[in-house]
Amino acid sequence: MKALKPTRRCGMTVTTVDISRDGARYLFGGGSPGTDCSITVCDTASNKVVFQLQGHKKPVLHARFMEDGSIVSFSFDSNVCRWSPDGELIASNETHLSHRADGFAVANNGKFAVSGDYRGELYGWKLKDGSKAWAFQENAEARQIWAVAIAADDKRFVSGGAGGKIRLWNLAKKREEACIELGIGNHIHGLDWLPDSQRFAAAIAPDGQAAKGST
Repeated sequence: MKALKPTRRCGMTVTTVDISRDGARYLFGGGSPGTDCSITVCDTASNKVVFQLQGHKKPVLHARFMEDGSIVSFSFDSNVCRWSPDGELIASNETHLSHRADGFAVANNGKFAVSGDYRGELYGWKLKDGSKAWAFQENAEARQIWAVAIAADDKRFVSGGAGGKIRLWNLAKKREEACIELGIGNHIHGLDWLPDSQRFAAAIAPDGQAAKGST
């Protein structure tokens, strides 16, 4: 593996990048309030723009290629979109919240997504039509959720944020299975599952310190 030289300069704040499963395309997206919040899809070999996805009114925080070449994207006002491999908008939840949402994860089967917001609420979204599948309060203190991650087998997910706790949820029952107490002041900024669906990793940042990884 070797470092690559920069091949593109972007005229926007970039908050998400991804490469398609076959490596033929890559994307980047982001933006800032009041500016362009599009997603650009490029051909990997030629580095030429294939198309841009226009639809989000707020900065795009996450955009991911699915196995079939479609794209799922999420902006910080909880607007979830699914786009065809040709760039056509297939589905959108048309949700535009007044408060921010940072946590977002897409199921491995491509059927649903989970988001978490700044009021401590979790939402499930059907990617077929953008409809809301479920919603509930993650924590009684209404503390911000900054990270969510779905296990590779799509049976469980974890959530965490400003509350100093990582919660494990059963997706079928929408019920908390376990809670790891880290203490107030320990902020969970990132979560991801290992391929075995039995372990996950977390990026934890105590107040005033940089995030540290843990499994």
